[in-house]
Amino acid sequence: MHKDNGFYEHLVSFILKISDSRISIRKKTYLCCLINDTAMKRILPAFIILLISVAVFSQNDQTTCNLGFSFKISNNSNWGNNEPVVTEVVPGSPAEKAGLKANDIILEVNGNGTYLKPSHTIMSWFMEKPSEMSISIRNFEASFKPMHIAKDCRPRNGLSEAQLAPVFSFYSLEDIQDRKFIIPVKTTINPDADFFNYRTYD
Repeated sequence: MHKDNGFYEHLVSFILKISDSRISIRKKTYLCCLINDTAMKRILPAFIILLISVAVFSQNDQTTCNLGFSFKISNNSNWGNNEPVVTEVVPGSPAEKAGLKANDIILEVNGNGTYLKPSHTIMSWFMEKPSEMSISIRNFEASFKPMHIAKDCRPRNGLSEAQLAPVFSFYSLEDIQDRKFIIPVKTTINPDADFFNYRTYD
């Protein structure tokens, strides 16, 4: 194994003279592999590093983005009928930082009108831009208010601080809590009234 390459070349030539051509080719290929064994030892680590780099790049590319709010298509004739209405905004989320609130009516997503559009079409517009989303809303304060929401993107297998806090005691002094208070009040609503046309005054 420590002979120089010249020794192996002479050995291959000798085998070619005394052996069948098919056997010679196989022997020559085997001996050439022995000759190039040192080169392969140098190439193999570089090849492994390349595979690891590709795997890490692919893993980093698998990200999920969070906007921090949910919505539903309203069938309430009093508020946002046949339009998406925000049902919940997560505290500390990009949506809350942008100023989005519960019961806001979403009029546009990235310039696309939402009236009479199904929810899956509207959600597909959320993914048009990788890092942000622009929407326009309507509420009691404004009839048309545009806003930009920056997406909170992280690896798919990553966990947020809010998810880790319940697992590790005293991991963080800040935590998120959702509380709902139910008040037994019975109300009667005029089905023909559009609440957007009404205002309250202090």
